[in-house]
Amino acid sequence: MAKQRGAVGVRGKIGDTTFTDGKNGKRARQSATFTEKQKNDARNRPQVKRTAGLNRLGSPLRHAIRHYNYGHVSAGFWEDLLKAFREEKTNHRVLLLQKTVNLEIDFNRQFIEMCPVPRPILKTTAKRFCFDVDISQPAKVDEYYDCYCLQFILIVWNKKDELVRHMEEQTDWFSPKDRSPKFVTLKFLKTAEDTEWVLVCRLMQGQNSDETGYTTDCRLRIIATGTVSPESLKIIKQRDAEIEAQKKKVSKVPAAMEKKKKLVVRKKM
Repeated sequence: MAKQRGAVGVRGKIGDTTFTDGKNGKRARQSATFTEKQKNDARNRPQVKRTAGLNRLGSPLRHAIRHYNYGHVSAGFWEDLLKAFREEKTNHRVLLLQKTVNLEIDFNRQFIEMCPVPRPILKTTAKRFCFDVDISQPAKVDEYYDCYCLQFILIVWNKKDELVRHMEEQTDWFSPKDRSPKFVTLKFLKTAEDTEWVLVCRLMQGQNSDETGYTTDCRLRIIATGTVSPESLKIIKQRDAEIEAQKKKVSKVPAAMEKKKKLVVRKKM
């Protein structure tokens, strides 16, 4: 006699048990259990998929910095750079680059230990990136040196071919004993296809107003990022609006929810 199936089959998941009722009859099986490592892998999978894109963004940045620093970049810089990128949840290049501001190129030999961070103000023209830079305090120098200068490296992304180019401008040599405020103007070539940019500052030490030669003193810091692309400017404006809205949401407390502090009076014994 042919096997008869019930009018109502049990299908679905109850607890850790999954019930099926197909042409091969009723079955019940236990749900798969995952180790903590497998759970972490599943949680990190979206970030892993971004790795190739983040590598493409970070690689030219690292190579440009290495070019101006005697071919040297600290071993931990790449990890710190990717970590900064991953703090941004979107893949917008302008927002990813914003996360790198104030990133030290060498954590063990930090720029901030030797020199206050210059404050650049961008003023663009049709053919130039112009930065007015305030160097308010002098840098320190090691015993062996008697002067210093600052090298500014501008790294620019191009919309047309996605290639990156880099340029540098250098200040005059200053004495660390000279505490007068200093202002410099930097001018870099700009094209109509330029989009995002990163400005890196490097401290150079010397003797008799001249660089002493090869040194492994890696004192570099990313001091500013930005964009001249209208599309990217809209993205920044939208992000700023979201942050401002979030601040208002957190700080706003309904009057009905406010609780008055009760004054507690202790009785004297």
